[in-house]
Order: sequence, then structure tokens, then C-alpha cells
Amino acid sequence: MLAKNRLPGSGHTTPSPPGSPRRSPRYRRSKASGRFPTVVQPNRTLAHRLSWLIVSVLLRRQGVFLFAPLIYISCMLIYMGTVSFDVGPIIRHRSPPGSVYKSPQLYAKLRPEMDADNSTADAISTIWKHSYKRVEWKPYVNKSTGALPDSNGYIYVEANGGLNQQRTSICNAVAVAGYLNATLVIPNFHYHSIWRDPSKFGDIYDEEFFVSTLANDVRVVDTIPEYLMERFDYNMTNVYNFRVKAWSPIQYYRDSILPKLLEEKVIRISPFANRLSFDAPKPVQRLRCLANYEALRFAEPILTLGETLVKRMKEQSANHGAKYVSVHLRFEEDMVAFSCCVFDGGKQEKQDMIAARERGWKGKFTKPGRVIRPGAIRQNGKCPLTPLEVGLMLRGMGFNKSTYIYLASGQIYNANRTMAPLLEMFPNLQTKEMLASEEELAPYKNFSSRMAAIDYTVCLHSELEPSSGNTTYKIDTQRGLPEFILNQGRYEMQRSGPWNGMEFSGIPEVQGLNYMVYNYTENSEEISYTFHMTNQSIYSRLTVSDYTLNRFTWIPPSWGWSLFWTLPTDVCDPLYYCGSYSYCDLITSPNCNCIRGFVPKNPQQWGLRDGTQGCVRTTQMSCSGDGFLQLNNMNLPDTKTATVDRTIDVKKCEEKCLSDCNCTSFATADVRNGGLGCVFWTGELVEMRKYAVGGQDLYVRLNAADQ
Repeated sequence: MLAKNRLPGSGHTTPSPPGSPRRSPRYRRSKASGRFPTVVQPNRTLAHRLSWLIVSVLLRRQGVFLFAPLIYISCMLIYMGTVSFDVGPIIRHRSPPGSVYKSPQLYAKLRPEMDADNSTADAISTIWKHSYKRVEWKPYVNKSTGALPDSNGYIYVEANGGLNQQRTSICNAVAVAGYLNATLVIPNFHYHSIWRDPSKFGDIYDEEFFVSTLANDVRVVDTIPEYLMERFDYNMTNVYNFRVKAWSPIQYYRDSILPKLLEEKVIRISPFANRLSFDAPKPVQRLRCLANYEALRFAEPILTLGETLVKRMKEQSANHGAKYVSVHLRFEEDMVAFSCCVFDGGKQEKQDMIAARERGWKGKFTKPGRVIRPGAIRQNGKCPLTPLEVGLMLRGMGFNKSTYIYLASGQIYNANRTMAPLLEMFPNLQTKEMLASEEELAPYKNFSSRMAAIDYTVCLHSELEPSSGNTTYKIDTQRGLPEFILNQGRYEMQRSGPWNGMEFSGIPEVQGLNYMVYNYTENSEEISYTFHMTNQSIYSRLTVSDYTLNRFTWIPPSWGWSLFWTLPTDVCDPLYYCGSYSYCDLITSPNCNCIRGFVPKNPQQWGLRDGTQGCVRTTQMSCSGDGFLQLNNMNLPDTKTATVDRTIDVKKCEEKCLSDCNCTSFATADVRNGGLGCVFWTGELVEMRKYAVGGQDLYVRLNAADQ
């Protein structure tokens, strides 16, 4: 009986002949049994036919079922793979805000507006108009006056890094040595592959000044005694070295290092960068400040060149009132490499930074497990500002295109490209290489720290400060006795001398006017000075200009102000014209005179009328049998190291000074009513002057042999 096609068609019922059944390999030689009816499939795709053909071929081989799972999976992938395997959904990751360097795009948007800005506002004079006045930072650099106890031993440190890191290490070393009552050996500067500067301490800083300034607080020597070095075969590497963790508290030095110092008498700490916590007791902080703000002074050649560049910078910026802004730009190759930040230099920048990190810090950034995440570093604000970003910041602060800028930096990475936007925003930009000749820079060219010291000096004279000018006249309350100081930038130019109850001892010519009354107040709550006119028809005012303090008066019916007096007026007014233990006197020739009992420290220079090195004692004080030399009409010595006792009279002053072997002189604090209170000096006597009229008496201690 014939089979019928049961599928719906066009209405015809024509019978369909049966198809030949497919034979399995096992029965391929047998005759058809007719037991496998043909199943007609709908139209198959090319992929279906291809897969069926492959399976048919494989099934004709014995043992193919060993590969059946693999064949099945392959067929399914082919069947489902009507879309190519290498095509998939595209997922675009958006970088977190602040993780990508986009300053060039910002500059491109802002540049038309910057170019159109023709404002003439002087940001240098207005930037600090509303400066923060509620809290003032006060220097904490008072020096000690007593004798130092016996030393516990010698500390030798190696200061590593660039100029600023070295400076920090020196200040920390002074603080640690003072805290442990140890003798500090002049720090050694570690030679590094990045800075490549073999300079010694004395090449950058005034070593003699450093030692003398710290004399009453920390002992400082340039070498360790031979009898101690003999124990170590004269080799510092044999000395016990402490590997101190970064930011260690001062208590660690007391508990761990002091016992070893007492045992060995010599210890070494290397490296010593950032090895002391910022959070330290006040006595430790005082030593840090004393080292940084008082003891560390650059060597004379560096100071001289630095001041020369300052003069040239002011000459170029004369149309801005000789004012300029200093910018310390940290975008050298080593800084960029160490930050691990990504900028806009592409593949070349990436290759340069990898090479720089390997040169400077071999293996530090390629340790197993270390992952560098530039985006996260930028989000955390740890990327150095590019020259472009510095320019945008300055323009945002109000500095216009005509502002003069001194740029302090090393060799900027890819300077031709990265510096271009900054120069577009500030064409009046200068560097030490632009201001100095090749001959002037030649002695420093291969010494990065010395070059940085020159930059440091020029930056100190930058006119960007809270006052509207660079000359200030103010009461310095940090001395033993407060007095007025005339400052030019950071340099003291002239001092008034302390108030003696009636007048300032250093400016007697302005006292005693019958139409002017002075009032000086000093107590636990305030220190102030005022004056007012008793003659209401006379007007008076004080002004400061470059290097000078001026008093003007206006006496009607005249129609203008007249200059009444000015400071400084003569060669004796500027500070430190004569050195220690000498005084300036206009009626003598030369003007500098050694105190009796003292002789010139440098007779050759003294003979050339250069008294800046001062005088030294012919006979040292004996602490018994000493007496005093009375000097009249004197402007008292600088009172930075002086102490005051206002409860005793002049006779008691002499007794108290003689009882202290370190006391070098004394004077009356208040000359009214026969004298009351005393001022004592225990250090060197500096900045003295003798007047024909005025001033006050000063008593200088001398050995009995010199009286």
C-alpha cells in the first residue's frame, strides 16, 4: 500500500514514492529493509548542509565515536555561528573624572579669551590685598645662652636628594644631635645618579657661619677625632650604621640610637632623607628652625651671583616697579618619571619615563606585584604641574601677559614642546641661563645643587609678598628687646636699637623734638609705639621706600611736605658694616674700631679698611677676676641673643653678669631714674655704633689683664 503525503499542499493528492533510507556503516552492504522512512526537512541553509556533510564523512570511519563529544561541540558552534566569532559587543570604558590629563584642551578653549585680555591690573600689588591676618606665624629661633654639657658622641649623616632634601636633612640632623646632646659632624652629601653633584657642604653653604651660629646649641665639627677613627681603621663604612625608617619619631632616636651612641661614641645614619617626623616637641622644632633660618647661609660666591641676577631681574622689570614673580617649576625628567603620571607625550613619553625610572631607581618600579595606576595618582593630586598648568594658574590669579617671571628649575622635560604654552602666556619669562653669561655660570654648570642654590637666592627676592612694597619698617618682637627693623625684602638694613625708657638708642637724632611726643608700650598683651604732635599746626608722617625710612613734615603756610630726616644717613647706619666686637664711629678713621682688649680678626683686611670680619679677644675671659669696660653713647648690640631682667638695679647687673661665665656684657634696660633692669649678652657682640651725643652706656666684660 502506497504512503500518502499528509502535509497540506496545493489540493492535489498525488501519492509520493518512498525515499531510499540512509544506511548506517554497519549495514552498508546489506539490502534495503524499508524500515526507515524518509523525513523530508524544510529548506536547509548552507551551514546546515555543510555540517551534515562533515558528519556524514566522519560517520563512515570506524572509531569516530571516540571524538563524538568534540565533533558535537564543533558542530554546535558552527551551527550557532552564523555571526562571525570575532565580532562582539563593544564596551567603551569612560575614565573617572580627574584621571586624565586634559589641560591642553582647556587651554585651547581659554586661549582666545586670554589673547583678547588687555587689562592692566597689577596683580603683584593686589594679590595680597585681603591677606589672612587672624593667625601669624612667628619664627622660633631663639638661641641658647648656657654652656653645653659634655657630648655623648659623634653623629655622622649622609644627606641625599637635591638641594631641598639636603637642606631638610641638615635641619633634622641638627635637631637630632641637639636632642641627643651629640656632636654633629658636618653632613656629607650623597652622590646620586639623578643629580650627579659631587659638591661638599662648604661648596654650597658657609661652613664657618653654620658652626658659629649653632655654637651655643649644638656642637658641630668637620672631622671625627683621630683616636676614634683609629678604632674603625679610618674607614667610615666600618662605623655602625642605623637604617632609620622614614618619618621616625624623636623618641626612636632616644630609645634606640642613644644607647648605641653611648656605647660606640660614633654612629652613622645613612640615608638620612625624611628620617625625622614633622610632629616633634617644641625644643626639637626650635633646633630645626634655628638651622634653617639662621645657620644655613649660602657660600659667598653663590650669594654674589644670586644678588647680581636679582639686580638684573629688577632692571628688566622696571616698568612694573622693579617687581617680579618667582616660580619654582618641578617638571624635570626625573620628577615626571618618579611621579608615574601620564601626560600628553604619547609612546615617546612612555618610553622616556620607563628608561628614566630604570636609570634613577633600578628595579624600584618593576618589583613583582607593584602596580602603577597613573589615573589614580592624578586623581589624588600627586602629579607635578606642567608648565602649561602653571601658566593657567597664574593667569587665573590675575597676572597678565606683561608680568615678569623668574623661572627656577632644572632641565625641563621635553622643554621645546612643554614650555611653549607658558611662554605664550608670559613672554617676559627669565631664567638664570638667560640672565647670566656663560662665563658667570661656568663654575656651577655641572653642579645641580649649586645651580639650585642660585635659583633659591633669586626667589627669595621675589616681590610677591603681603606688603605693597619690598621695604618694611616694623617692630621685631622676637629679639631679647623689641626694636624697629628696616627690611629690604628679607634682608635687615637698619635697626633702631631697643627702647631705653626715653628713646630708641639707635636713632637719637629724631628724639627730643619739643613739638612731638613719643609713647612706647610693652607688656604681656601688647608692644606698640605711637607719636603725636603737640603743635597742631605741624604735621608729620613716616614713609618707607627702597632701602630708606623717611620722616616728612608740613608746616603751614608752606604748600608741601619737607624731608625732615632719613635713615640710613651715613656709613655706620647699615647693619654689619663693622663685625663682631667692633663698633662704628664717624669721627674716627677708619670708622670701624675694635673694643679695647680686642684685636682685628683679619689684620690684612682691617688694614684695607674692611672691618666686616670684626675683632677677637687678646685674652679670653677667666670667669674669675674679670672686670668691665664702660663704653658711652652707644647703640646697644643686636639683642637677638640677649636676655632681660627688669627687676634689678645696675649694681646687681654687674654681679649677675660676673656670676655667669658666658656673660659677655650688660646694659641698663631703662635709663630713667638712675637706671632699672638689665640686658645681658652671652654671645658675640655685633652691630654696635658710637654716637657723639645720645645712645647709652654699655659694659663689656674683659679679662683682668686687658683692663
